[in-house]
Amino acid sequence: MESIKVQYTDPDTGNEKYEIVKFDIAKFRKDESGVPSENIFFTSAGTVVSTSREIVDLAEAAIVANPTNPYGCAGAIYGLIKVKPTGSSIELTKNPQTLGFEANKPVAVLSSFDSTTPIAILTPTSVTTTVLEFGSAVSNLIKGGFVVVKMTVPTAFAPIFAKEDTSWGAKALLERPNAPTTDATPGSGSISVTLTVPSTKKIVTKKYQVFVVSATSEPTFDPLVPVINGNRKADIELDPPSTGNTVQGTATTFGGGADFGGGTIVNGKYYVVAIAKDATGDMNIICSGLSNIDEVTVTY
Repeated sequence: MESIKVQYTDPDTGNEKYEIVKFDIAKFRKDESGVPSENIFFTSAGTVVSTSREIVDLAEAAIVANPTNPYGCAGAIYGLIKVKPTGSSIELTKNPQTLGFEANKPVAVLSSFDSTTPIAILTPTSVTTTVLEFGSAVSNLIKGGFVVVKMTVPTAFAPIFAKEDTSWGAKALLERPNAPTTDATPGSGSISVTLTVPSTKKIVTKKYQVFVVSATSEPTFDPLVPVINGNRKADIELDPPSTGNTVQGTATTFGGGADFGGGTIVNGKYYVVAIAKDATGDMNIICSGLSNIDEVTVTY
């Protein structure tokens, strides 16, 4: 176990403080499925916070990586080209389906495992047990023995707001302000929202964001286990109150409005939730967890 001293801003006072954060490696089962396997985690803990990050790829690579298995725990899906392609398909040395390739999911072709410049970026129209099929002839620059890698989005360590916050960083947990209390009232094509400022960990708050979720348009949202994407557009953004302990606003959209994947408020059921932020903007800020979820039904 190792320890480091972390400087952070106390959300109760706004003053700089120090905390000793302890780091360790732990191995335990992360679910209750009964599957006889365990996962490896990088853990960190301060006096009042703790967090864990799964590091199975890195840990497995430290055990088994070698030149013919350069990605260790198969964090990347890849295969080797069996022969130089001559048409609109690429044959791999192993079954592309069992390797994890999928139709309509783009791939990059590399000359070697450590290449940083793709020979081509292609999207297979179908994936069989032997080949990746494409809509047109592939580049003549692609040779046998080249590497095909399935392209993926970057791994995000804490991409959502949820009840479970162990994936947050220890410093973020120490610095985050408390969430407000949310009270929503339906109107005619709108929802009025009153936020009550928390009694503690509020001094650093510069903005409040309110998210409106449509039960009709977003049926997978579960108010008992709420999940809000970290990049979701807020429907209301409010300043902390200059006097008193409440602030009010009116939402006419859900999901940020039509331009952000949502829409306008019409008849139906909605869920309203808020967060506090320590700065304006939408990146590299410290934010609270989710407030309570308030449910309203709009009729007019």
